[in-house]
Amino acid sequence: MNHYKSFVFFSLFTISFFSCSKSVPDSPIIATVNGKPITVEDFYEEARNVPVRRVLNVGAAIKKYDDPRDILNMLIELEIVVAEARNSGLNKTEKFEKLRKRQLDEETMWQLYEEKVDSAISISETDLRMEYLRQNQKIKVRHLFSKDENEIKEIQNRLKSGESFESIAKELFSDPILSSNGGDLGWLEWGEWNASFEEAAWELAPGEMSEPVRTEFGWHLIKVEERQQEIFITEDGFRERYPSLQKDVHKRKASKQSKKYVNELMSEKAPIIDKDSFAAIAGYMGEVMSRRGKIITEIEGTLSDPELRNITVNFTDKLDDTIVSWNGGNLTIGHFMEYLRRLSPKKRKITGARTLNRKMWKWIRDELLTEEAYRLGLDKSNRVEREVTFWEDNYLMNTLLTEKSGNEPITMEMIAKEYDLFREKYSTDPMVNVREILLSDSETMHEVMIKIEEGENFSELAKTYTERSWAAVNGGELGYFRMGQFQPIDKFAFKAKAGEIVGPIEVGSKYSIIKVIGKKGREPIPLEQVSDQIRKNILMSRRAKLYPGLVTELREKYDIKMDAGIFATEVVQSKEWGEVRGAISNLFVLNRR
Repeated sequence: MNHYKSFVFFSLFTISFFSCSKSVPDSPIIATVNGKPITVEDFYEEARNVPVRRVLNVGAAIKKYDDPRDILNMLIELEIVVAEARNSGLNKTEKFEKLRKRQLDEETMWQLYEEKVDSAISISETDLRMEYLRQNQKIKVRHLFSKDENEIKEIQNRLKSGESFESIAKELFSDPILSSNGGDLGWLEWGEWNASFEEAAWELAPGEMSEPVRTEFGWHLIKVEERQQEIFITEDGFRERYPSLQKDVHKRKASKQSKKYVNELMSEKAPIIDKDSFAAIAGYMGEVMSRRGKIITEIEGTLSDPELRNITVNFTDKLDDTIVSWNGGNLTIGHFMEYLRRLSPKKRKITGARTLNRKMWKWIRDELLTEEAYRLGLDKSNRVEREVTFWEDNYLMNTLLTEKSGNEPITMEMIAKEYDLFREKYSTDPMVNVREILLSDSETMHEVMIKIEEGENFSELAKTYTERSWAAVNGGELGYFRMGQFQPIDKFAFKAKAGEIVGPIEVGSKYSIIKVIGKKGREPIPLEQVSDQIRKNILMSRRAKLYPGLVTELREKYDIKMDAGIFATEVVQSKEWGEVRGAISNLFVLNRR
């Protein structure tokens, strides 16, 4: 289960991860705002967490954190701005309550994930050593595939009866390469493929075939033909990669455990989608899509806000009709429309009944998880309360700043002017496309370089030699990518001209030879696609101009007291501040680079 947090926040003045309203009782008090304490612990939570976000958002502004008084002043500023928002009744509106409930739902569901998934994960030394070995292995694999379990079992029986992979692949695969090569996927490295597929494949000895393996795509029969182990693997290498190995193993186990828990919950609840309601929604969405004619590829299939309103209006008389029911509850068409409305248009990618079905099942899953989390009382946990308070403070601060900045509407003329002034900012990144031959040993690399110099076809050589198996079927083509992707070959690809061959390039312990086959410069993104972002940027700029004056005004209004003595002994002169300051300085240096 993936967890996505979305906060409404003003990036120049982000509140810390731990709100200063959650003071530790025994921590010395260094300041008060209208009698509300700010403690040493609050200070250090702010110092440890906010600079990370400030580095990402405002760059050079991080320099002010060299002085601990600046951090304390910011804590005070944040406290008085949020206090003013609460005193203005901004936490009493219907919109606030609705958004707060949504945030509470999200955090409560995440707490369920932590308790049912994270707490069930244990990582042993054996797990880490096995991960290290597998990351230094590669296996040569072929497979046969079907979306139907019964068909894959029939294929398994045919193989046991003596038929070959090659003969069955010819009739099974529509892909000409897989059809002609007997389902040969080439050399695979650990971490490149679906986890279920990989785990089954890595358990096999050379020459051995798996039982039917289910993945999100369908059913597979896997056969390992060869296995290669990196020769130089050492205890020092294992220890050096220990932290990254822990993350990799945790991620893999978390994925498996979350799927297990979700499957158990879904089996228990047994949700059923109403066929008639689903067919009605799918049919009308299809009509909406068909009215568009030709549309830009990037936004094809996404439902715009006006289109979603149109669909909702069309179903006005059916919004209370049940769309899904389960043991103990149900949801209506209106609930599903509200769910779609909360998503950004980019996340409303629905191209037909199949994608609508996937979107609906994801919604059902999250609703059932949230219901279960509330049943267990997880909305009362300390972490959930802290995170919701964090969201409240961010929301209230932004709402107050928006109100104080005036009600002047942001017109399309303003948006168009901003678009023209900062055209490069609202343009696509330059991109490059290459064919690549990735090789492990220098001998083969030299052999391939000679073949290239002799004029052999680069694409055909890539199909034969490259170890990036997913690209081999397309002649080594990686597809268009931006600077920063496919490092370190990206910098060589962007410098080279179209048609130029560059290499060998060292990629870790491997060698990469590339041929540039296409380049794209910056292209303006259509105004209609970035207008919402420009509107937000204009609003943020207004808030930034307002903030200093508002803080000065509120400092006069609120009773602020500081204990200079405790601040000096517990913060300025403390060893802990020296360590935190050093970490902040490192973050600033990294950001400057």
